[in-house]
Amino acid sequence: MASDSNKDINNETEVLDENSKKECHKCKLLEEENRKLEEENRKLVDEIEKFNNDLIGNKDFNKTLAAIIDKHKKEIKSKDDKIESKDEEIKSKDKEIKSKDDEIINLKKRHQYELGSAKTFRLSDDDKNNPTNLNEDISQIQEDLEFYVTNLRPKTDIEINLKNISRLLNDSKVKKTVLQRHVLRTILDYFDKYNRKNSLELQFLKQAEDLENLAKRLEKEPYTKATVFIRNNSLLNSSDKNPNSIAKFFRIFI
Repeated sequence: MASDSNKDINNETEVLDENSKKECHKCKLLEEENRKLEEENRKLVDEIEKFNNDLIGNKDFNKTLAAIIDKHKKEIKSKDDKIESKDEEIKSKDKEIKSKDDEIINLKKRHQYELGSAKTFRLSDDDKNNPTNLNEDISQIQEDLEFYVTNLRPKTDIEINLKNISRLLNDSKVKKTVLQRHVLRTILDYFDKYNRKNSLELQFLKQAEDLENLAKRLEKEPYTKATVFIRNNSLLNSSDKNPNSIAKFFRIFI
């Protein structure tokens, strides 16, 4: 709607500008005509003076001269009346042009005001498209997705498409995480040759392998059995037995 209104205003402004140009052209024509009339008047005056100079002392031509002078005076008065009429017409056109200019200025001001109103449009706080509400909705969706993926169970009849998972690894940024896990697995594979009996490195490796085996059991066994195993496993000494927290802990290794 705002775009259509702007187009109408621009079209109307162009029409007014074109009309103003036409009126200005008419004014110039009138001024040119006045100039020609004034020049003709000067020629008539010069002609009268010439006749006066030629007929000085010639009484026979006094009446003729008087008639010519009277005729020229009438013509001059007629020309003067035309000039005055044209002057009034020019003044009227000037007023009309000024009125059109004022109208154009007002249209431009209204156009700028409407553009400013469109740019300063603000959503209300209750609007669902408000940025604050959108951020909250996005955060909620992220939490729901995280909870859903964490709590996938075989008994929910959800089948995981391994081909799509492979495509996901190739198309998304999780490839970096997979490579990190591969590097960790490679390090662990070569870890045996650096082990010493009862060393801290050996204990770390044993616990890491236990966690990996536990993660594999979570993939194969029902979720309830895996939870019992988790709670009874000596590796989990934390007081937090929440399955979601445990699953988040496993993400470090799987």
